[in-house]
Amino acid sequence: MNDINQTAFSSSLPFSRQTKKRRIISSQDLMTAKVLLAYQPIMNVDQDCVCWREGAARLVLADNTVLAPSELSAGHAPSKIMRMIDISVLDRLERDLQQNPDLFATINVPLESIANFEWHARFRELVGEGYRFPDRIVVEIDEASTGSMPVLVADFMKYFQRRGVLFALDNFGKDKTSLKNLVDFLFDFIKIDQFFVRDIQRNADKQVIIHAINGIARELDAVCIAEKVETEQEASWLVSAGIQLMQGYYFGKPVYASNMKRFAG
Repeated sequence: MNDINQTAFSSSLPFSRQTKKRRIISSQDLMTAKVLLAYQPIMNVDQDCVCWREGAARLVLADNTVLAPSELSAGHAPSKIMRMIDISVLDRLERDLQQNPDLFATINVPLESIANFEWHARFRELVGEGYRFPDRIVVEIDEASTGSMPVLVADFMKYFQRRGVLFALDNFGKDKTSLKNLVDFLFDFIKIDQFFVRDIQRNADKQVIIHAINGIARELDAVCIAEKVETEQEASWLVSAGIQLMQGYYFGKPVYASNMKRFAG
Protein backbone atom coordinates (compact mmCIF):
# COMPACT_ATOMS: atom_id res chain seq x y z
CA MET A 1 0.00 0.00 0.00
CA ASN A 2 1.42 3.37 -1.02
CA ASP A 3 1.69 6.29 1.37
CA ILE A 4 -1.39 8.50 1.34
CA ASN A 5 -0.47 11.68 -0.55
CA GLN A 6 -2.37 14.19 1.58
CA THR A 7 -2.16 16.01 4.86
CA ALA A 8 -3.02 13.98 7.93
CA PHE A 9 -5.51 16.61 8.99
CA SER A 10 -7.83 15.71 6.12
CA SER A 11 -7.01 12.01 6.14
CA SER A 12 -9.12 11.26 9.19
CA LEU A 13 -12.31 12.41 7.48
CA PRO A 14 -13.05 9.19 5.52
CA PHE A 15 -13.20 7.27 8.77
CA SER A 16 -15.61 9.79 10.27
CA ARG A 17 -17.97 9.48 7.31
CA GLN A 18 -17.91 5.69 7.36
CA THR A 19 -18.44 5.60 11.11
CA LYS A 20 -21.83 7.27 10.59
CA LYS A 21 -22.74 4.25 8.43
CA ARG A 22 -21.88 1.99 11.37
CA ARG A 23 -18.87 0.54 9.61
CA ILE A 24 -17.50 -2.36 11.65
CA ILE A 25 -13.71 -2.44 12.04
CA SER A 26 -12.53 -5.94 12.78
CA SER A 27 -9.42 -7.14 14.58
CA GLN A 28 -8.17 -8.39 11.21
CA ASP A 29 -8.54 -4.86 9.80
CA LEU A 30 -6.32 -3.53 12.57
CA MET A 31 -3.75 -6.33 12.38
CA THR A 32 -3.23 -5.75 8.65
CA ALA A 33 -3.35 -1.94 8.79
CA LYS A 34 -0.38 0.10 7.69
CA VAL A 35 0.89 2.44 10.40
CA LEU A 36 2.06 5.94 9.49
CA LEU A 37 3.04 8.91 11.59
CA ALA A 38 1.60 12.35 10.88
CA TYR A 39 3.96 15.06 12.12
CA GLN A 40 2.76 18.45 13.35
CA PRO A 41 5.43 21.15 13.69
CA ILE A 42 6.47 22.58 17.03
CA MET A 43 7.77 26.06 16.33
CA ASN A 44 10.52 28.00 18.00
CA VAL A 45 9.00 31.44 17.44
CA ASP A 46 12.14 33.29 18.52
CA GLN A 47 14.19 31.59 15.82
CA ASP A 48 11.26 31.25 13.38
CA CYS A 49 11.96 27.59 12.72
CA VAL A 50 10.56 24.13 13.37
CA CYS A 51 12.47 22.53 16.24
CA TRP A 52 10.38 19.39 16.77
CA ARG A 53 7.53 17.54 15.08
CA GLU A 54 4.96 15.60 17.10
CA GLY A 55 4.18 12.28 15.45
CA ALA A 56 0.60 11.02 15.75
CA ALA A 57 -0.28 7.52 14.55
CA ARG A 58 -2.55 6.98 11.58
CA LEU A 59 -3.84 3.54 10.62
CA VAL A 60 -4.39 2.91 6.91
CA LEU A 61 -6.79 0.01 6.42
CA ALA A 62 -6.94 -2.22 3.36
CA ASP A 63 -9.73 -0.11 1.80
CA ASN A 64 -7.67 3.08 2.34
CA THR A 65 -9.77 4.19 5.31
CA VAL A 66 -7.51 6.28 7.54
CA LEU A 67 -8.07 6.66 11.27
CA ALA A 68 -6.27 7.55 14.44
CA PRO A 69 -6.05 4.95 17.23
CA SER A 70 -7.90 7.40 19.48
CA GLU A 71 -10.91 7.11 17.18
CA LEU A 72 -11.39 3.51 18.25
CA SER A 73 -14.05 3.41 20.92
CA ALA A 74 -13.12 2.11 24.36
CA GLY A 75 -12.93 -1.67 24.28
CA HIS A 76 -13.21 -1.77 20.47
CA ALA A 77 -9.75 -3.21 19.90
CA PRO A 78 -8.18 -5.88 22.11
CA SER A 79 -5.31 -4.56 24.19
CA LYS A 80 -2.93 -7.02 22.50
CA ILE A 81 -3.67 -5.48 19.12
CA MET A 82 -3.27 -1.97 20.49
CA ARG A 83 0.17 -2.91 21.81
CA MET A 84 1.02 -4.32 18.37
CA ILE A 85 0.02 -0.96 16.89
CA ASP A 86 2.19 0.86 19.44
CA ILE A 87 5.17 -1.30 18.45
CA SER A 88 4.46 -0.61 14.78
CA VAL A 89 4.59 3.09 15.64
CA LEU A 90 8.18 2.57 16.82
CA ASP A 91 9.01 0.76 13.58
CA ARG A 92 7.65 3.70 11.58
CA LEU A 93 9.44 6.23 13.80
CA GLU A 94 12.74 4.45 13.26
CA ARG A 95 12.23 4.46 9.50
CA ASP A 96 11.27 8.13 9.44
CA LEU A 97 14.28 9.14 11.54
CA GLN A 98 16.62 7.17 9.30
CA GLN A 99 15.20 8.64 6.10
CA ASN A 100 14.96 12.20 7.41
CA PRO A 101 18.18 13.22 9.19
CA ASP A 102 16.72 16.64 10.05
CA LEU A 103 13.68 15.15 11.81
CA PHE A 104 13.46 15.68 15.56
CA ALA A 105 10.32 13.83 16.66
CA THR A 106 8.06 13.60 19.68
CA ILE A 107 5.67 10.72 20.30
CA ASN A 108 3.01 10.09 22.91
CA VAL A 109 3.60 6.92 24.92
CA PRO A 110 0.72 5.52 27.00
CA LEU A 111 1.33 3.94 30.37
CA GLU A 112 0.24 0.55 28.98
CA SER A 113 3.17 0.59 26.55
CA ILE A 114 5.68 1.61 29.20
CA ALA A 115 4.55 -1.40 31.25
CA ASN A 116 4.65 -3.78 28.27
CA PHE A 117 7.79 -5.91 27.98
CA GLU A 118 7.71 -6.27 24.18
CA TRP A 119 7.20 -2.54 23.61
CA HIS A 120 9.95 -1.72 26.10
CA ALA A 121 12.35 -4.11 24.36
CA ARG A 122 11.58 -2.60 20.94
CA PHE A 123 12.14 0.93 22.24
CA ARG A 124 15.47 -0.12 23.76
CA GLU A 125 16.44 -1.52 20.37
CA LEU A 126 15.44 1.70 18.61
CA VAL A 127 17.35 3.93 21.01
CA GLY A 128 20.37 1.65 21.43
CA GLU A 129 22.86 2.98 23.93
CA GLY A 130 22.21 6.54 22.90
CA TYR A 131 24.32 6.65 19.75
CA ARG A 132 21.57 5.99 17.17
CA PHE A 133 19.30 9.06 17.48
CA PRO A 134 20.76 11.16 20.30
CA ASP A 135 18.48 14.03 21.37
CA ARG A 136 16.18 13.41 18.37
CA ILE A 137 13.38 11.66 20.26
CA VAL A 138 11.05 13.20 22.81
CA VAL A 139 8.67 10.91 24.69
CA GLU A 140 5.48 12.64 25.80
CA ILE A 141 3.91 11.21 28.96
CA ASP A 142 0.45 12.26 30.04
CA GLU A 143 0.27 13.76 33.50
CA ALA A 144 -2.25 11.11 34.59
CA SER A 145 0.33 8.37 33.98
CA THR A 146 2.77 9.86 36.48
CA GLY A 147 0.21 9.43 39.25
CA SER A 148 -0.95 5.94 38.29
CA MET A 149 2.42 4.16 38.39
CA PRO A 150 5.03 6.72 39.49
CA VAL A 151 7.85 4.26 40.20
CA LEU A 152 7.50 2.58 36.80
CA VAL A 153 7.44 5.93 34.98
CA ALA A 154 10.40 7.29 36.96
CA ASP A 155 12.53 4.21 36.25
CA PHE A 156 11.58 4.32 32.56
CA MET A 157 12.57 7.96 32.30
CA LYS A 158 15.88 7.55 34.12
CA TYR A 159 16.90 4.59 31.95
CA PHE A 160 16.24 6.32 28.65
CA GLN A 161 17.39 9.81 29.68
CA ARG A 162 20.84 8.26 30.11
CA ARG A 163 20.53 7.14 26.47
CA GLY A 164 19.72 10.48 24.91
CA VAL A 165 15.91 10.45 25.05
CA LEU A 166 14.15 13.64 26.13
CA PHE A 167 10.81 13.76 27.96
CA ALA A 168 7.80 16.05 27.93
CA LEU A 169 4.98 16.24 30.46
CA ASP A 170 1.90 16.29 28.26
CA ASN A 171 -1.37 18.16 28.89
CA PHE A 172 -0.11 19.93 31.99
CA GLY A 173 -3.08 21.37 33.84
CA LYS A 174 -5.69 19.31 32.02
CA ASP A 175 -7.01 17.33 34.97
CA LYS A 176 -5.68 16.97 38.49
CA THR A 177 -2.35 18.73 38.36
CA SER A 178 0.36 18.17 40.93
CA LEU A 179 3.41 20.38 41.14
CA LYS A 180 5.04 17.38 42.79
CA ASN A 181 5.32 15.85 39.31
CA LEU A 182 7.67 18.64 38.28
CA VAL A 183 10.00 17.74 41.15
CA ASP A 184 9.76 13.95 41.14
CA PHE A 185 10.09 13.61 37.35
CA LEU A 186 12.82 15.55 35.56
CA PHE A 187 10.95 16.56 32.41
CA ASP A 188 12.76 18.49 29.70
CA PHE A 189 9.54 20.03 28.39
CA ILE A 190 6.18 20.98 29.89
CA LYS A 191 3.30 21.06 27.41
CA ILE A 192 0.70 23.56 28.59
CA ASP A 193 -2.79 22.19 28.02
CA GLN A 194 -4.96 23.79 25.36
CA PHE A 195 -7.48 24.95 27.97
CA PHE A 196 -5.08 27.67 29.11
CA VAL A 197 -4.07 28.60 25.56
CA ARG A 198 -7.56 29.08 24.13
CA ASP A 199 -8.31 32.83 23.94
CA ILE A 200 -5.45 33.52 26.33
CA GLN A 201 -5.25 37.14 25.10
CA ARG A 202 -8.69 37.82 26.60
CA ASN A 203 -8.48 35.96 29.90
CA ALA A 204 -6.53 37.57 32.75
CA ASP A 205 -6.84 34.52 35.02
CA LYS A 206 -5.31 32.22 32.41
CA GLN A 207 -2.55 34.75 31.84
CA VAL A 208 -1.57 34.63 35.50
CA ILE A 209 -1.37 30.84 35.38
CA ILE A 210 0.67 30.81 32.14
CA HIS A 211 3.19 33.23 33.68
CA ALA A 212 3.42 31.03 36.78
CA ILE A 213 3.93 27.79 34.83
CA ASN A 214 6.59 29.35 32.63
CA GLY A 215 8.40 30.76 35.65
CA ILE A 216 8.42 27.41 37.45
CA ALA A 217 9.61 25.64 34.29
CA ARG A 218 12.56 27.99 33.92
CA GLU A 219 13.63 27.45 37.53
CA LEU A 220 13.52 23.69 36.91
CA ASP A 221 15.50 23.92 33.63
CA ALA A 222 12.49 22.84 31.60
CA VAL A 223 10.98 24.50 28.53
CA CYS A 224 7.28 25.20 28.06
CA ILE A 225 5.42 24.28 24.88
CA ALA A 226 2.02 25.87 24.30
CA GLU A 227 -0.40 23.37 22.75
CA LYS A 228 -3.23 23.98 20.26
CA VAL A 229 -2.30 27.52 19.29
CA GLU A 230 -4.82 28.41 16.59
CA THR A 231 -4.85 32.18 16.17
CA GLU A 232 -2.40 35.03 15.68
CA GLN A 233 -3.77 36.71 18.79
CA GLU A 234 -3.01 33.67 20.97
CA ALA A 235 0.48 33.37 19.51
CA SER A 236 1.22 37.06 19.97
CA TRP A 237 0.24 37.06 23.63
CA LEU A 238 2.28 33.90 24.30
CA VAL A 239 5.32 35.52 22.70
CA SER A 240 4.89 38.54 24.95
CA ALA A 241 4.79 36.18 27.96
CA GLY A 242 8.09 34.59 27.00
CA ILE A 243 6.77 31.30 25.59
CA GLN A 244 9.18 30.30 22.82
CA LEU A 245 7.82 26.93 21.68
CA MET A 246 4.31 26.58 20.26
CA GLN A 247 2.27 23.95 18.47
CA GLY A 248 -1.08 24.17 16.70
CA TYR A 249 -2.88 24.65 13.41
CA TYR A 250 -1.81 28.29 13.33
CA PHE A 251 1.71 27.02 12.59
CA GLY A 252 0.85 23.98 10.50
CA LYS A 253 -1.23 20.86 10.06
CA PRO A 254 0.19 17.35 10.54
CA VAL A 255 1.79 15.83 7.45
CA TYR A 256 3.40 12.49 6.68
CA ALA A 257 7.17 12.26 6.48
CA SER A 258 6.98 11.77 2.71
CA ASN A 259 5.38 15.23 2.42
CA MET A 260 7.52 16.97 5.02
CA LYS A 261 9.76 18.83 2.60
CA ARG A 262 6.78 20.10 0.61
CA PHE A 263 5.16 21.48 3.77
CA ALA A 264 8.38 22.64 5.45
CA GLY A 265 8.51 26.12 6.80
